[in-house]
Amino acid sequence: MTHGGHAPHDRLHHLDALRAGAMFLGVVLHAALSFTDMEWAVKDRHAGAAPGIWVAAIHGFRMQLFFLLSGYFSAGLLRNRGTAGYAANRWRRIGLPFLLACLTVLPATWAAMWFASAGAAPRAIADLLAGLPWVPWLLLFPLLGHLWFLWFLCWMAPVLPAAAWAARRAPWLRVPRPLVATPLCLLWLVPLTAVLAAPMGNWGTKPSFGADTFAGVLPMPHLLAYYGAFFLFGALAATVPGAMHGLSRGWWAWLAAAALAFLPAIVVGGLAPEAERLFPDPGTRRVAGLALGATYAWCMCLGLLGAASRWLHAERAWVRWLADASYWAYLVHLPVVILLQWAVAGANLGAMTKFTFILGTTMAVTLVSYGFLVRGRTVGRLLNGPRG
Repeated sequence: MTHGGHAPHDRLHHLDALRAGAMFLGVVLHAALSFTDMEWAVKDRHAGAAPGIWVAAIHGFRMQLFFLLSGYFSAGLLRNRGTAGYAANRWRRIGLPFLLACLTVLPATWAAMWFASAGAAPRAIADLLAGLPWVPWLLLFPLLGHLWFLWFLCWMAPVLPAAAWAARRAPWLRVPRPLVATPLCLLWLVPLTAVLAAPMGNWGTKPSFGADTFAGVLPMPHLLAYYGAFFLFGALAATVPGAMHGLSRGWWAWLAAAALAFLPAIVVGGLAPEAERLFPDPGTRRVAGLALGATYAWCMCLGLLGAASRWLHAERAWVRWLADASYWAYLVHLPVVILLQWAVAGANLGAMTKFTFILGTTMAVTLVSYGFLVRGRTVGRLLNGPRG
């Protein structure tokens, strides 16, 4: 993928690799869910609270990073190709794959959930929403599953040309460079996303960490705004010369700050029993949890941007291959994961052994299928362009 200020043949290899990593972390997260106390179609006999901690560590930044990178790449496309070329690319890379996946992968995912839970998971969702009129159903029923991020991108895509048009005609709307390209960006990004996250976790009445990921046909407005903030900041960084370099410097400090924020964030968020003792006042606890969660998300995003720039800037054939494969792997992995979780749920093996089997087998199935059935064929070119 190219940045708007580069020639179209230049690839930002470290950002391609980072986006692929965000995709693959989604596979890791879903493979681990059967071992947590979270609601899921399959519950392993070794399920417990501990795996939920590292699931939360991934969930706390992964989709935020993905939307930030999507905004950055999208701004480059808009600059290089113009509005018409941008719209055509977004249809080919996002709209059409989303539509095709809804007709194929989504039914397979729901069938796997129905089979693995003996029908309990879909029935539980239906019972929860029983009697509600059609608008709440469209908002709350998680019909789109793990494809929700593509649907959100479909909603965000038209916003970028409109924002670019407004910025050209109203220069006073532009954010000063120090608030984009330096650590000062956290002065407004953390409060903004903390406020946008306030309705999540049922306005704080449900213990949670990380952003909600409702997958209804009508996106929740606050969720669209929250992830849209990361998307638009990525686009903004693409328009400010040197912004990405400035944000990437001191990446180790960003990651250290994220590590320091993580444990307090999950405690205050209610995932640990000490939360009420440390913060007896619910309002104080909620504000602290929102601020810490936003700090963790942004510090992880900026730290990983810098780490990728430091270690993955050079072109490597195998990294490029995995980057191309990641889109396909994420789209099709969930039915495989659910069926494998069901197959080993009752086995008398350690949780780590079973998790390794689920993840390894899923990665093998998705990557081998990409290599032999997708790459260089119509679907591969649809997902990744001519190189796919």
